[in-house]
Amino acid sequence: MLTRLLRREAPERCTAISEQAVMALLQRRTVQDVGAMTVFVELLDSTNLEQVDGRVLSILQSHLKSQDVLLRRLAVRSLVMLSGRCQKAATLQGLLPEVMQRLQDSDSEIRMGALTVLGSTLRLADGKTAGPIALQLFKTLLPLFENESSYVRERSILLCRDAMEVAVGTQRRQMRKDVRRSLVPLFFHLHDYDPSVAQASSETLHGAAKFLKRRQLRKLLKTEQPWKIGECLLAEGSSRAEEYLQQSLPYLRSPQQPLREAAVRFIGLAGRQLRDGRQENRQVICDGIGIVKCMINRLRASLSSLSHPSVQYVPITTVEDSYITILQNDD
Repeated sequence: MLTRLLRREAPERCTAISEQAVMALLQRRTVQDVGAMTVFVELLDSTNLEQVDGRVLSILQSHLKSQDVLLRRLAVRSLVMLSGRCQKAATLQGLLPEVMQRLQDSDSEIRMGALTVLGSTLRLADGKTAGPIALQLFKTLLPLFENESSYVRERSILLCRDAMEVAVGTQRRQMRKDVRRSLVPLFFHLHDYDPSVAQASSETLHGAAKFLKRRQLRKLLKTEQPWKIGECLLAEGSSRAEEYLQQSLPYLRSPQQPLREAAVRFIGLAGRQLRDGRQENRQVICDGIGIVKCMINRLRASLSSLSHPSVQYVPITTVEDSYITILQNDD
């Protein structure tokens, strides 16, 4: 509050006070760390960036690992601001491993800040730094596709796109399996409620198709025909279809209705392809069908008192064929 008042009433003093905050940080007096960090962050836009040297960045790196959530937040906030300045963003690459660890922080503000920093700096880092980070990022980012925050979903999806683009040589070969595992989540998030997440999914899925040299998939993405894309994924062969089927089951319980409906249809496509396959495949599909039937029964119960002519839910069920489809009239 005081620093904000200072910026409004006496902006000419901000630079001097920010310099004092930097000096306090360099002295590393633990008791003063929170106060000095708060002033440093609040007045960072008044700070001479030449003062933010390796010593200050080392302190920020240390605070990223602090047990104190407030210090971690302040460190991430300062890095978000620094990463937004072209002349400083490239100098942050040494902190990227620690920033990446913050993607798993228990604090949502810190996770979002870490995504922002990585999104601003990964492309600017040299190959020696960016490549190993990109390899690790994919495994860390995939669970974030399902985060309740649309910002986290969008940024994590776009960061996967960036990771594919900075990987080179052997890193690309090592990344192929993780990129392939991202195809189904990206496909489902083409149906995301949030248009920015859906757009990010489309861009990243196109990048993944290019990475994996899937020409037909790239072609279908240009036509914007979601179900053709689903069929294309399942056409890779029975082993891939099995893997994709397993990945689709959690989406039957997605909090987003469009993703649940997409999962039902995808399982129907998989059922038709795998109905003559091994018994374990049929069991997986039947398990999915069981979930869908429960969903339909709950939906029918909730709609039993309503009469809405524009929506019809017509389940088509054959256990032997192992698929279900929900038909919904256009508005």
